[in-house]
Amino acid sequence: MALTNTFAVFQTVVLAAWFGAMVYSIVVVQQFQLRVADPESYEDVGQLMASGSRRRILRLAFLIGVSGTGLAISRATADPGPSDTWVVLMCVKLALYVVACSAFAYQSWWVWPRRIFALPAEMPAVRRTFLITSLVMATALGLMLAVDVIAATA
Repeated sequence: MALTNTFAVFQTVVLAAWFGAMVYSIVVVQQFQLRVADPESYEDVGQLMASGSRRRILRLAFLIGVSGTGLAISRATADPGPSDTWVVLMCVKLALYVVACSAFAYQSWWVWPRRIFALPAEMPAVRRTFLITSLVMATALGLMLAVDVIAATA
C-alpha cells in the first residue's frame, strides 16, 4: 500500500502544479491582458512569459500519466484489490486526463501559433479561443483532483 500511496501523492502534487498554473493563467495573466490600455502591446510580454511553457506542461502531463499508470497497477495488484467504484472513478479520471491533454495540444499547436501570427482584427477571437481552451483544461484538471478526493475513500 505504501507504493500506491506514493504514486497517489506524487500524482496529486504534479496535478496540482498543472492546475495551479492554469488557474494563474486564467485569473491573473489573461485577465490582466484584458485590462491593459493596449492589449496588443501586452502580446510581447505574454509571449515572453509563455516561452518554454509547452515543455514544462508536457513534462507535467507525462508525469501525471506515468504516476497514474503506476497507481493503477499498484492498486490493482494490492490485496484487497480496488473496489468497482474506484475503477469507475479512475476511468472518469482517465477521460478527464485525455480532455486536458487534448485541450493542451490544441492550444499549444493550433491556437498559440494562430495567436503569434494573427492580425490585430483576429486577436479578439483568438484570445477568446485561448481562454476557452484554458478553462477546459483547468476544469478537467480540477475535476481530476476532485475525483482523487472521492476515490481516496472508495
